[in-house]
Amino acid sequence: MQNLLLFALLGLGSGALIAGVALGVVLSYRGSGIINLSTGAMVMLAGYVFWSFRNGKFGFTLPTVPAVVATLIVMALAGIAVELVAFRPLRTASPLAKLVASLGVLLLVQAVVLLVYGSSPLSSPAVL
Repeated sequence: MQNLLLFALLGLGSGALIAGVALGVVLSYRGSGIINLSTGAMVMLAGYVFWSFRNGKFGFTLPTVPAVVATLIVMALAGIAVELVAFRPLRTASPLAKLVASLGVLLLVQAVVLLVYGSSPLSSPAVL
């Protein structure tokens, strides 16, 4: 019984993260009609930006709360850029063209993260 409670508590964080990504996919589809495959890549980008703020990749180190706020600002700007560059010109395009554009954003974000951060694992900073 104790192991069941432990695993239930440990699974809440990852379950909430998966539910948040799923909610982002559903909301973007309901709002714009685009099946946004790049949602996971944008979440990955947010994690790397937060890591960069916490570990000094940008030349300065921020505490947790300012790093979260700065990450939210950076990701809002990234979302606006993706909307203006990739999705807005395809408002009247076919659903397949919109799907291909979201796949292009996914591949672009993954390639940029790979070029900037490399493929080796990074140690995460203590958040709490």
